[in-house]
Amino acid sequence: MTQTVATSAGPRFTRVAVAGNPNSGKTTIFNGLTGMRLKVGNYAGVTVERREGRLRGDPTGRTLLVDMPGTYSLAARSLDERIARDVLLGWQPGEPPPDAVIVVLDASNLERNLYLATQILDLNLPVVFLCNMMDIARQRGLTISLSRLAKAFGVPVIPTIGNKSEGLDDIAPALQEALAGPVSLRPFCPMPEAIEQHAAQLGRVLVRHRLADARTARGAALLLLLRPSQVEHEIDEPLPVEVDQALHVARVALAVAGFDDLSSYLVQRRYEWLDERLASVIRYALVRREHLSDRIDHVLTHKVFGLVAFALVMFGMFASIFWLAEPAMGLVETVVSWLQSLVHAKLPEGALSDLLADGIVAGVGNIVVFFPQICLLFLFIALLEDTGYMARAAFLMDRIMRGVGLHGKSFIPLLSSMACTVPGIMATRTIENRRDRLATILVAPLIACSARLPVYFILIALIFPSESVWTKAGVLAAIYLAGILLALGIATLLKKTVLRGPTPMFVMELPPYRLPDPWPVVRVVWDRGRSFLVRAGTFILAASVLLWAIFYWPHSSDLSPAPETHEMLSQALAAPPAGQGGAVAESLPQTLAPKPQALAAASRQLEYSLAGRLGKLIEPAIRPLGYDWRIGVAIIASFTAREIFVSTMGIVYSVDDAGNGSGVLRTRMQAAVRPDGSPVFSKATCLSLLVFYSLAMQCVSTLAVTWRESGSWRWPAFLWGYMAVLAYGAAFVTYHIAAAFGLAA
Repeated sequence: MTQTVATSAGPRFTRVAVAGNPNSGKTTIFNGLTGMRLKVGNYAGVTVERREGRLRGDPTGRTLLVDMPGTYSLAARSLDERIARDVLLGWQPGEPPPDAVIVVLDASNLERNLYLATQILDLNLPVVFLCNMMDIARQRGLTISLSRLAKAFGVPVIPTIGNKSEGLDDIAPALQEALAGPVSLRPFCPMPEAIEQHAAQLGRVLVRHRLADARTARGAALLLLLRPSQVEHEIDEPLPVEVDQALHVARVALAVAGFDDLSSYLVQRRYEWLDERLASVIRYALVRREHLSDRIDHVLTHKVFGLVAFALVMFGMFASIFWLAEPAMGLVETVVSWLQSLVHAKLPEGALSDLLADGIVAGVGNIVVFFPQICLLFLFIALLEDTGYMARAAFLMDRIMRGVGLHGKSFIPLLSSMACTVPGIMATRTIENRRDRLATILVAPLIACSARLPVYFILIALIFPSESVWTKAGVLAAIYLAGILLALGIATLLKKTVLRGPTPMFVMELPPYRLPDPWPVVRVVWDRGRSFLVRAGTFILAASVLLWAIFYWPHSSDLSPAPETHEMLSQALAAPPAGQGGAVAESLPQTLAPKPQALAAASRQLEYSLAGRLGKLIEPAIRPLGYDWRIGVAIIASFTAREIFVSTMGIVYSVDDAGNGSGVLRTRMQAAVRPDGSPVFSKATCLSLLVFYSLAMQCVSTLAVTWRESGSWRWPAFLWGYMAVLAYGAAFVTYHIAAAFGLAA
């Protein structure tokens, strides 16, 4: 009889965990089995994503699949491994052990994948093997006897090709077979008598503390014995005192018995047993042929040509972000402008009209206009991952990463941070060493993320108003490169001071190159893009309304702009804006230019407002950076989210389509002057702002996830502090160097 759990929907479900190595095709299989109708959340106590969905093709309709993190082992050396182990043992709060496990195996690398599979078999749960990527195995000259594989491990084996959905219909019947069959008859990896005795003793202690039952006790004990003790206190949750003492006694006794390096012995013994079981299962081709992936790797992993290819890929990605997004951005700008004009036309002039048009429509529209560019960034990163190139990039960068005290696994979180720092920091959970993990977390926010793109786009357009898209793409690529180099430099400093420690060996499998599966890629882009839109429709909306309020109140009718201001702005917005990557829009025609008295009244109202008073308060501190009080207000507002800078500038300069970096807002920013007649946004000031926004920690979500992932408030406080000092100092130096070259005029 299987254990079932109740869900919020009411009926009781059979829970099945889906496990597998990274790059085994597990995610593709999971998406195919659930139809991508998923419930996504986090595992209890951590920010590791938890996905679940109903199994398609199940006649009962009550089988719930739970996707586990991809891992090579259950040794709990990293957060991913700990989560996978806790799910299988029922150590996740409020969740019993799964009723069965689907193990996805890469058929082209069967021995390596079966290491994790045999650890799962030791837990005596019903198991089904999916021998995935059978087409790649055949291309590599491997012949696998599935019947012998099933007999060797006592489990049903289903051949699959996940990206073609082949074999998925056979999984539900195989699960029913596994749930109905006895697991006690399955072979398991035997250990020397001394290890078996101490595992049994430790298992009994685990049972007493309800950390295992009679079925899972031996496997759970072997997993605890496998972990090096120094890793236990860095990654794992504290164990009950009696369990910790029993574990220590077992390790000491086994060391006396001759097992000095117990962890290495357990790994070696398991691989020896796997070799014995697989002897009659796999037949290799007599002559190994060089495959297309190998020939491509001769170039893309070359120590010189590989770096050149990587640089070209990155530059092409940034150029495409400018070029391909232009038509879609123009459409969004048109819609935002139309909504703005509609509100002003339908509602009488007053606070409500201003709130809806300037606070809500414009505030959210200023950010949504960058949605096409951000989706393109997500798309390119998803394609790099799905084609197998991301792993090559990590391998290629390992030599550089080791030079700063990290290794190649740290590069993937840093590259992921280009899309968003939050999932980039979450991706560090695959790094085994806690010091390396913390060092990567602390430098990840230095990588330019998608939230900075709206700020970068408008500032680059102000600095280089008439240059081509290639020039702007080059500047954007240089900003990203500078962020990576600075992150590596800070990582070197951290690894030599507060996080000093040895650099562990970097081991990573290079998956075969493959054509990206379109639906998972679309799903990734949609999930990340939806998160951006949700953020725009909730947090950014609330912030925009709050910003509008502090710019509007205290309100004095004596200081209000002239009545013709809204009509003038509507006419200006009706003018077709230049594309983001096209030529710079010229100054507004004289007939559309704001009348001096209107702008003067608006400026007086702005200074009279709460925002103006706050900006005046901090102006002495930011004046050395080349900023006035209006920029100061935008900096304060954007400490919650960087992209709010653009919304704030739109409100400051009474522009509705602030997202149009080449349109009205940019023209107003170019024309803005200080009381002494000097430009507010000189090239020196814009360069200083670029540096400041590249380095300052202006993201509450990043600080929150750093707190969760590090387990202490001290690390996010340290992160915010060092980045604030770095941003201020670098912006100060940038402004004064630029001013010395005459760029402040």
